[in-house]
Amino acid sequence: MTCTNRKCKAEIALWDAIEQKFASDEFKNRVRALREASLISIDNESRELILEGHARTITGQAGQIYRAYTNSDHGIDGEIEFKDDEGHATGERLYLQLKSGDSYLRDRQRDRVEVFDIKKPRWAEYWAAQRYPVMLVIRTSDGRIRWFNATEYLREKRDSGEWPVTQIIFEADDFSVVSILETRRQVLNRRNKEDFGF
Repeated sequence: MTCTNRKCKAEIALWDAIEQKFASDEFKNRVRALREASLISIDNESRELILEGHARTITGQAGQIYRAYTNSDHGIDGEIEFKDDEGHATGERLYLQLKSGDSYLRDRQRDRVEVFDIKKPRWAEYWAAQRYPVMLVIRTSDGRIRWFNATEYLREKRDSGEWPVTQIIFEADDFSVVSILETRRQVLNRRNKEDFGF
């Protein structure tokens, strides 16, 4: 090949190996799969934020205190602290483990009860050991939010010798202003009885 006056008649390959790789069907499929996975992740994160917003709102409507935890990897996402009749914080609380989506509950085949599978075994130990109850709060795709006292359930199983526990039968109540206030009444009544030695 001879070039004169900056003019060449040879062909120059502009389509190099990297560009060929990026244009391959395999690469395009991998990019598409990663994009879909990231959208699912964003959707899951959005659902968790929606549930946290509901928990905050419902607790506020009940006149109680909601606190979100920034690091929820340990099995507790937030707490509700109850106020007394004068509106003062009592120190009495519930912990919340928030789950949003239909994948957290399944119908058990033999008896058609709803079951929550404990995917991290350390959570069962952790929830059972808490001073205050850990309430498992699940929001399903139909917008229904229900809660269940996981600590009480796990302690009963442990005390009866059924340990370790890998699933919870989710016989839950609606998570609502009414249920928060009813739980508050029970907790504060129990505390008052203990204070007076009843």
